[in-house]
Amino acid sequence: MILTKSLKMLIFRKCTDMNKIALTNILINSGAVFFGGALGGLIRFSFTQIPVIGASTIVIMVINILGSFSLAFFAEKYSSVSTKAVVIKSFIGTGIIGGFTTFSTMILQTANLAKKSFVLSLLYLFTSLVLSLLLVRAGGKMGSTK
Repeated sequence: MILTKSLKMLIFRKCTDMNKIALTNILINSGAVFFGGALGGLIRFSFTQIPVIGASTIVIMVINILGSFSLAFFAEKYSSVSTKAVVIKSFIGTGIIGGFTTFSTMILQTANLAKKSFVLSLLYLFTSLVLSLLLVRAGGKMGSTK
């Protein structure tokens, strides 16, 4: 508690009121991204623990496709620039969905598949990208309907 007050005093000491508001918004959004990312990572981890299929390429592909849809949906749903919408977008978009999706894992799995079958790796990559693009459109359309 004392450390928090001291830190706030140090940060805010030389700030104007507008800078204080901007800094407060940055801290709030950073917290939203932090907690959302932890939740998204936990959800992704849970998906990879499904018995039998686990962390297979299909599960990673499904995660990325669902993430594409979800990100487009929420970006459209919260397209206003109000402070509340920005925090929600930070928590859900950058945080949960950013922590949930696994682009780097998808690329690593594509490279590993290419060692076994170059054609299969291209099919996996193509399917992931095309389905994700289609669901971005669908999510955007669904999110824009009020």
